Amino acid sequence: MLEFTIDSVTLQLQTAGCFAPNLTTKILARSALKQLQSASATGLRVLELGCGSGVISAYLIKAGALPNVDRICLSDVSVEAVEMARTNLGKVQEYLLNGRKPEIRAGRSFSPWKNEEFNFVINDISAISESISKVSDWFNFAQNSAGEDGIAQTVEVIKEFYDSKYLTGTLLFPVISLSNEAKLFQFVNTLNVKLKQIESIEWPLPVDLVKNNQQLLDKLRSTKTITLQERFGRLIARTTCYELKKILV
Repeated sequence: MLEFTIDSVTLQLQTAGCFAPNLTTKILARSALKQLQSASATGLRVLELGCGSGVISAYLIKAGALPNVDRICLSDVSVEAVEMARTNLGKVQEYLLNGRKPEIRAGRSFSPWKNEEFNFVINDISAISESISKVSDWFNFAQNSAGEDGIAQTVEVIKEFYDSKYLTGTLLFPVISLSNEAKLFQFVNTLNVKLKQIESIEWPLPVDLVKNNQQLLDKLRSTKTITLQERFGRLIARTTCYELKKILV
């Protein structure tokens, strides 16, 4: 059992066999809560991709972010993660309004929800360089198919969101400086969208990760695959949550 707190909301989570929530989880969850609470639209249909243990949706439910939400759905490529999400979402059922129970499915990206309509999408699919995930313990129980530059899955989700007539409204996604941010934004700039920064936090890389992988980190930095700042003898990464909306013409 993992006790995980986001601001004043504490969740008791089962996380066996799936990605453990971290700082990126908190940033994305807080950003989603902020956007949902400030939304003027009603009838929102929320979809969380890469849900892992279901922590973000569980947080949104327990924090009372659903007055304007008609439907909340979650999915993950990992069957084990989906089972954990079902368990964890069951613990916050008492906070649901009007009996709206979450729907949870297994599958890659949007594939479990083909031709279903959503207007608020939260993307928490892996977004760091595969080279770094292989030498860290962050992905012991999760897949990372983001490629060497760490953006492949983010680009896939943005492109499908952009191209689909069934996906409208808001897409929230994290950008981590352990990926090629410049390359990602080059892609985004080819689309007719509005991009807004919601929250950004800097954080130090674990000392052991740096000590044991200095040559790799130097290589990735020199090729601009990742971006790190040096400060007070530590390497500093950054996680930023963005809101993307299509510009209708």
